[in-house]
Amino acid sequence: MNNTIAIGKTGLKAFKLGFGAGVVGNSMMYPKVDDTLSRQLIRTTLAKGASLAINAFSR
Repeated sequence: MNNTIAIGKTGLKAFKLGFGAGVVGNSMMYPKVDDTLSRQLIRTTLAKGASLAINAFSR
């Protein structure tokens, strides 16, 4: 399966599907997302074909 897409004529490619994983393991901001739900989110994301997960925190 091809998980990337070309960006115009630049020669650059980007992932078609990614996951903003900031909620995973961030109990201070997302107290309702426990370890069980976090694992379910990650497994579902991978099963749907995501190949990029970003969990960087910024303000």
